[in-house]
Amino acid sequence: NLSFNKISTFPHKLGRTMQHLEELIMEGNSIAELCTPLSLPEIKLLDVSRNNMEKISPHVLTSCPKLE
Repeated sequence: NLSFNKISTFPHKLGRTMQHLEELIMEGNSIAELCTPLSLPEIKLLDVSRNNMEKISPHVLTSCPKLE
């Protein structure tokens, strides 16, 4: 759980080191955009609510086939 940690950018390299990650909660940070496709093939839950989201690429979740 990485909620409320003043994180300003999404850790895009996370998929390289945590390929089996199933849940990622980043609620209440300062993330403004999700533009690079996330390489999280096992992710089922991704919570980026309550951020300062200004831009989300339409392809950001294409590598997350198990996302619910």
